[in-house]
Amino acid sequence: MSETLYRFRSQGLRVSRVEMGTVVYYLIEDATSGKQHRLYEMEYEVAQLLDGRRTCEKVAKQVNKKRSTQLQSVDVDRFALQLVALGFAERKP
Repeated sequence: MSETLYRFRSQGLRVSRVEMGTVVYYLIEDATSGKQHRLYEMEYEVAQLLDGRRTCEKVAKQVNKKRSTQLQSVDVDRFALQLVALGFAERKP
């Protein structure tokens, strides 16, 4: 069974980097619907790696290597599904 692929939408989204003290987040806004959502740095990094070609496992491995974290593919999959529900990503066949 093949793993579901996801693609983070880049067109039609406005991304603003916001710094509040030591916290950095990205405000994602859909220019058409007006929906907004905050993504913290690692979340935004994961979202950008969702390109419709990388599996959730590959995304998790890449983030873990860069950040020395223990992100699991199931975590990436759940996060991607949240982005899909918000309209900021799509599932690829």
